[in-house]
Amino acid sequence: SDFAKWETDGKIPNLGRVKDHFSRSAYLRVIRGKDKAATTLAKRSEQVETLLAKAQGFFIAGRDQDAINSLTEVFKIASDNADAHLLMGRLQERRGNLEGAITSLKAAVFWNSKLIAGHVLLGRIYFQKNELVQARNHLKQALTLNPEDRDALALKRLIDSENKLENK
Repeated sequence: SDFAKWETDGKIPNLGRVKDHFSRSAYLRVIRGKDKAATTLAKRSEQVETLLAKAQGFFIAGRDQDAINSLTEVFKIASDNADAHLLMGRLQERRGNLEGAITSLKAAVFWNSKLIAGHVLLGRIYFQKNELVQARNHLKQALTLNPEDRDALALKRLIDSENKLENK
């Protein structure tokens, strides 16, 4: 419709930059580049999944340092992996580094705001630190995502029992 207006007004813009022919070789270069990028992305994703599975196995086996090493490799490849940040938060909590756990868990819920386990664990750590406002905020987010989550409901009971003690 714009071209029709230009034509009737007699004001056709300079279209010198528009290609008037199709370059098959340029098209093939673009397609090959996309194929390489897709293949690289698939390999990267597969590598991340493998490293994350190893880290989870190490975590379950209690081999924290091996799990941390695997997660470090994951972060080199995909620093935005929320599951890796969540697992790192769990590792840090188990090791007693609550500030490190909070940092990792905040990263996890930043990259995936629907990560209920991250919100619940953050709420639990804030409860341990007696920061009830923060604990309630993360509990509220977890319950908003899934009002029937067992871990979130357990945290709610814990916070409610603390509120009853404060009110006495």
